[in-house]
Amino acid sequence: MKTILAVDDSAVIRLYFEESLKETDYAILTAKDGNNALQQIEKSENPIDAFIIDIIMAGMDGLTLIRHIRQLKNYRDTPIMVLTSLSDPSSVEEARSAGANCWVNKPFEIEQVLSALDKLF
Repeated sequence: MKTILAVDDSAVIRLYFEESLKETDYAILTAKDGNNALQQIEKSENPIDAFIIDIIMAGMDGLTLIRHIRQLKNYRDTPIMVLTSLSDPSSVEEARSAGANCWVNKPFEIEQVLSALDKLF
C-alpha cells in the first residue's frame, strides 16, 4: 500500500481525500498547510510515496513546500501532484520548476486524481 500526503488548507478537501481513498490501495495522510506537512513528513513511520499539494495556502504555500520537499534527501524524486484552482501557463511552469510532476485543476473528480496517481507510479 502506497502512502499519500494530501496538503490543502480546506478541511472539506482533506476529508474528501480521506473518505474517497479508503477503498483504494492508498493510505492517506493529510496536512492543512506546508508547515504541517513538513511535520507529517518528519513523524511519518513509513516513507511517503507521493504528495498532493494545493498551491494557495496560508502560512507556507504549496510552491515553497514543494521546494522544501525536493531538498529532503529521501524525497528528491517522490512524485508530487499539484491540485489547485490556478491554471494559467506561468503558474503551471512555476510549479514544474519547483519540482511538481503533474497538475490537476480544481474543481476535480477523485477519478482524475486516481488516474494521475496511477501515471505517477
